[in-house]
Order: sequence, then structure tokens, then C-alpha cells
Amino acid sequence: MLSAAFRLKYPGLSVGAIAASAPVLGVEGLAKSCDAYSKLETKDFTEYSPNCSQTVRNSWEALFRIAGTADGRKWLTNEFKLCKELAAGEEIRIFQWLMVAWSHVAMVDYSNEANLFSELPAYPLREMCKHMTNPGADDRGLLSQVYEAANVFYNYKGLSKCNDLNPNGPVDPTAWGFQSCTDIVMPFCTNGKTDMIEPFGYDFKAYSDQCFSQYGVRPDPRKAMMLWEKQSLRRATNLIFSNGLRDPHSSNGVLDSLSDSVIALKISHGCHHEDLRPAGVNDTQELINVRNQEKQYMKQWIEEHYTTLNYFPNEWLN
Repeated sequence: MLSAAFRLKYPGLSVGAIAASAPVLGVEGLAKSCDAYSKLETKDFTEYSPNCSQTVRNSWEALFRIAGTADGRKWLTNEFKLCKELAAGEEIRIFQWLMVAWSHVAMVDYSNEANLFSELPAYPLREMCKHMTNPGADDRGLLSQVYEAANVFYNYKGLSKCNDLNPNGPVDPTAWGFQSCTDIVMPFCTNGKTDMIEPFGYDFKAYSDQCFSQYGVRPDPRKAMMLWEKQSLRRATNLIFSNGLRDPHSSNGVLDSLSDSVIALKISHGCHHEDLRPAGVNDTQELINVRNQEKQYMKQWIEEHYTTLNYFPNEWLN
């Protein structure tokens, strides 16, 4: 998103930009709905197995029921290998911990091993779904399944002895948290029906209050809306929007070219900015083709820039 913003705001400081997996149409004022991400996230799980997404959907109420008793909280402490005993009212921490695992792995279900958020196997979502096969299990059975699945994200290599339930998981949210509390406001909600997540709504005022409490600032959604509305995007030049269509963020991405110079590239089985990742043995030909297209566009932009200046400093451009 930031490369697109830079290209739009400072076109004289670069000759072009690739905005990979940039959900620019998902900001406040432009988003058609607040549940687009969660719908596509759920679709990713369901494509591996309907039992997988249904197990997640059934697990939330099971979590709240078991956490409602002292015996249940003790069981959760042991089953989830928590570093500290779970106290009454702290089930929200497990909820957040699981949410981070599901949403992040849906983004990075790469065909090769990766370590973007944590060390992950190839197709980590597939590995998760191998553990979530029985949505009809009892409460403890459901939660045992989701724990084993989440462990693929948090501890695939088995190096951690316990889980501290950091609400952000292994991701440092500071930079993005501040960014989203100033000018990149992205509404998010779930309904539990068209997605697998426990329902919760989006309230801009509540979000603004949370931002003020955490950072001492309030978001101004007009900034992003004016920057990324279609009229502004059409006036851009030398800008590529690439999207892997299995990345939930693609639900709010630019999927169709807006001009000869604002180009959309799609990777039907791609994930989050997979085109910018190192080449891997399991890369699809479609992914390889998109990377080659991007290289050609970049070479073209650079050539055009130096032609305009009538200055040709590098042999490699020929």
C-alpha cells in the first residue's frame, strides 16, 4: 500500500512502483463491506476441507463454555501449553491468539517454506486443516483440534516450550497499528455465517477511541479515501497492482487495469505479495510469468525515463 501511496504522492521521485497485495479499496469510505477479508479467509480454509472451516466456526462457543469454569480453565492451560495459568475472563486472549493464526496463515499459504511471520512449512494452511477434521466433536475435542492447527503457525519447529498468548502473535504491530490509527483505516467485521469467525461488528467511533487511548491520535479516513479513489488511481502512471487471489487482502485490491499505465496482475493461486518473494522450487508457472512481466515493465519504465533525459548510463538497458 505504501509503494502505491508514494507513487501517487511523489511521482517525481520514482519512475514506477509495484503495489503487491495492496488492499487500497478496503479503506474507510471506499470499502464496499467490512467482511470481505473474513469471507475470503474462510473460503481458503473451506477449499482445503469444509470440515476445516466448520471446526473453527464451532470452536468459539466451545472455548467460551469451557473457560467458564475453573476446571475448564485448568484444562485449557494444559491443553494449550500456556506459560501462565488462564484466569477467569482471559478466554479473549485465546480467542485473539487463534484469530492471529487463522488470518495470517490464510495470507501466507505459500507453496514453499517461508518465515514471513514465523517459520512455516510449504502450504501451512493445508497442514493446519489436517488437524481440523471433526467439527462434530465435543467441546474439548474441538479445542484440541484448533490448538494443534494453530501450533503449525506458532511452533512448527517445536522450539517453544509454552505459549504466552501475545494478542499479536509473533508480529510487532506498532508500525501498522499507528499507520491504521492515522490515515489507513480499514473496516473489519465478521458475522459467523458467511465466515467462520465469531460475530463482531465495526464501529468507527469505538475504533477511534481505541486509537486515541493507545497512541494519542485519532484516524482521519478522508486521507486514504482521497488518495486511492478510482479517479485518483486512474491519473497515476507506471503503477502495478499485483494480487494473489487466495490472499484475503485481494478482496479489497485493484483486480482490473485502470489504464495502460495502471496495471493489474493477478495470480489465481497466489498468496500475499508472493510475486515479491524469492523464487522457490514449487512456484507455479503463472507466478513465474507475473514476475517476468513485472521485470519487463520495470525495464520499460527505466528506459523511458532515461530516454526522456537523453541520458543512457547503463549498458544493461539495451
